[in-house]
Amino acid sequence: AHRLLGNTVRFPAKALGFLGYFISIEVEFCRNWDNGSFGKFFLPEFYLSRADFYLCQTNLTAARADLNSAWDIINRSGMKLYATDACLSEARYHLALNQPEIAKQFCERAQMLISETGYHLRDKALECLKQDLQDLK
Repeated sequence: AHRLLGNTVRFPAKALGFLGYFISIEVEFCRNWDNGSFGKFFLPEFYLSRADFYLCQTNLTAARADLNSAWDIINRSGMKLYATDACLSEARYHLALNQPEIAKQFCERAQMLISETGYHLRDKALECLKQDLQDLK
């Protein structure tokens, strides 16, 4: 079982391959939709979902690539809600690398963005990450 966006998710072994395939199709669809202009508004969400999927599989190289792609779009477009999600994914990524101090920095940044934007939909995910950080101590 893995924590993903504040929920415990169980992936049956056979479903993992299909799930990864469908997430990749969504990314390609958004990348190519309307010559890429409209689809880019949704790309960060799909990159972050796929990064979290890769983290569940401990494929850290692929997760890093998707996080970088998401950040490129988020920073260029000033997407604060997606920045919150990206901070949470970054915290999970750095926990997977056993870098709790960096993970804590991303949790603090996510907390700041949640307060600034009112994006309290991510409060539960943030609390789960904070608990994971506490469990490491």
